[in-house]
Amino acid sequence: NFVSLTSKTETLTEPGETTTRRYVTTYGYDVDTGNLLTETLYDKNDAVLLQSTSTYFDESSFSADLMIRNRLEAQTTTDGATTLSKAQYAYDTSGNLTDETHYADATTTYSLHKTHDSFGNVETVTGYDGVMHTFTYDSDGVFVVSDSAPVASAGTYTKTFEHDRFSGSITNATDNSGMQTQSTYDD
Repeated sequence: NFVSLTSKTETLTEPGETTTRRYVTTYGYDVDTGNLLTETLYDKNDAVLLQSTSTYFDESSFSADLMIRNRLEAQTTTDGATTLSKAQYAYDTSGNLTDETHYADATTTYSLHKTHDSFGNVETVTGYDGVMHTFTYDSDGVFVVSDSAPVASAGTYTKTFEHDRFSGSITNATDNSGMQTQSTYDD
């Protein structure tokens, strides 16, 4: 059994206006997995403003010893008639996200590719621009200590990170030009 939000009603009165607007959002779930399948936003006349539909990979396509839920396969958002956005996702057999493809229109796509180490940490990310970032981790394999990427005019750009050992928050970041950013956090 899953406890799930099934609908939400929001009322809004803009500053200076006397008319209250009502928006209703409904949610549809897979009864077996609890995965969100649809999210629909309606206007005050119950016309669809936005609808997002999601599909998920079958869990049997991954390692049998892993309980993997919520591995999104595709998501489409419409205004009720026209597709506004579409995305597809792919995973390795350990359930790590490896590929994301976003469709700007019928012919234009933007892709993101990731590789992972044996702990599931992201090792490389090749972005929409084709630039590959390489990440290294501390000796425990927990915190990113550097991010390197090729730069056409300057060879390789590298940023190193220091972390608070208890919270994991980044306390210092230094790039290869020596520029340093120090961060402090509330307790």
